[in-house]
Amino acid sequence: QFKRNVRRSINFLVLSSRKKAILLDRYVSLVETYAKTRIRYTNAYNSTRSIIAVLNILTPAFVSIMPLFEDSNVMYTNTFYWITFTTTIVSGLTNAFERLFKLDKKYFSTSRAYLLLETEGWHYFTLTGKYGEKTTDGQEPTHDSDDECLQTRCKQ
Repeated sequence: QFKRNVRRSINFLVLSSRKKAILLDRYVSLVETYAKTRIRYTNAYNSTRSIIAVLNILTPAFVSIMPLFEDSNVMYTNTFYWITFTTTIVSGLTNAFERLFKLDKKYFSTSRAYLLLETEGWHYFTLTGKYGEKTTDGQEPTHDSDDECLQTRCKQ
């Protein structure tokens, strides 16, 4: 969908075919790569956080009802004992996995980079933001004036 929208927008721009090809080849592929990475980290982050949240709620619940089902002679054969033990281990391992691979940081950084790339492209296509400023000689901005932009004010 993004590629289709950008392709349609680029076709309406007054640009050389070389610049259009560069936008399609570089910009769109970069944004699509970040989108795929973002989806992967979003799914991993949300999955691990959900598992941890559910298990952290269930573990104390199982601990509180375990005495109702426990027989002091057969403590280690009690099903609730092993369920509680398992939920604690799985919760701890999932939390360690999330921290080891820094899924939270990767999720936030890839989401931010993706949104910044997308925003930057739309600013360029619509000549807004830093691309919408008048040139040094007072002329209205165009997509062809981006070469001057790169040499002067966009380096800031």
